[in-house]
Amino acid sequence: MAISDEVDNDAFLRREAVAEALASVRADGLEPSPEGLRRFQAVAEGRMTAEEALIETLAPYRN
Repeated sequence: MAISDEVDNDAFLRREAVAEALASVRADGLEPSPEGLRRFQAVAEGRMTAEEALIETLAPYRN
């Protein structure tokens, strides 16, 4: 597999994971905040990892 194929596959997997997460949240009758949607978009685009998004989300609640 070529590097560009791996990059394309990683991007596809990120977008799919974000789409599934959003669908799950919405199926429960909830809607992410604008900030949450920004994080989802950043993860889908590869600008942020899921772990970074989680850390950023929890930061205001940590000492």
